[in-house]
Amino acid sequence: MQPNNFTSFLDSNTIIAGSFALASYFAQEGLEFDFEPNDIDIFVSTEKVGGVDNFIEQMTSFMSMYNYIAHEDGWDGGNYDVGIEIKRVISFKNCVINKKIQIIVVDTLNLTLYIKTFFDLSVCATWWDSTTNRFETLDPEYTKRKEMYILESCEELVKIRRIRKYTDRGFRIIRKPCIVISHRDLRLDLDSEKFNDIIVHNIVTLEDIPIRDFLHSTEWNIIIKAGEQYYGFDRNELVKCMATKKTYVRCIDDEVYETPFKQCITTEAFKYLEYGDYSIYELESTITVTVNGTIKSLFHLVCYSVRQWINDSIGITLSPVICI
Repeated sequence: MQPNNFTSFLDSNTIIAGSFALASYFAQEGLEFDFEPNDIDIFVSTEKVGGVDNFIEQMTSFMSMYNYIAHEDGWDGGNYDVGIEIKRVISFKNCVINKKIQIIVVDTLNLTLYIKTFFDLSVCATWWDSTTNRFETLDPEYTKRKEMYILESCEELVKIRRIRKYTDRGFRIIRKPCIVISHRDLRLDLDSEKFNDIIVHNIVTLEDIPIRDFLHSTEWNIIIKAGEQYYGFDRNELVKCMATKKTYVRCIDDEVYETPFKQCITTEAFKYLEYGDYSIYELESTITVTVNGTIKSLFHLVCYSVRQWINDSIGITLSPVICI
């Protein structure tokens, strides 16, 4: 059964999601896939215009024309780890062709946000958008490459089973990508001669390696430039380390976070270390202050994507501001 069979029933309070939507997304984008899901999951908001009961009656009548028999199930977690918002599950089964269509009633108004928030794997957060008549997915860049990552924690056994289901379908599990403000730095210009002869000291392995190799290996690797030295960090490990080293500075009315080399940056600057929009961060000294008898050196944080670095175009500069 094709998506357009359902379009007369779908609105902003009703959405097709899951593996059927994923397969249809690949077909829509002209990408190869080698799996055929047996189930179609239709998520319905308890706030659906016209009422959920009326929608279920319409679907029951419609599905009977295709020899699907309806019965109401209890919810045991099924193929999703989607929280307590599930209120009802109605299944339509066709035993002749071994197909099942489920209506999953969810106590939420924004179904798209619900799917993005509570689904366990990124590739499963794919849905039919009734306003555009297209299939959409949470992270097109990775989904199109058949790469997936875990969105929410779930029971370990369920996680393993779910991951295996999709690795068997040709998807590869990866580390969850960095959060972004607007555009992920794809680091496509690392072959620029501007990176020639730049060596990075990897703080984790204590090795000296070319900057190209370090930045190319994973978007979680970032560069901190201090003076003429380039230091390589895992973004997440650096943030976790700095989060344990914060101090309130009265003259700027802000907390500062300290790098392993005792450079202090503002709370806003510290947050920007997490964003995948930037790959290279430069520290520039501003002032020193004394806090509880200890000298603290405050720095500007200058943020660059790879292309901005090459073009000498600053992404953003985050500076401590002295309160008057």
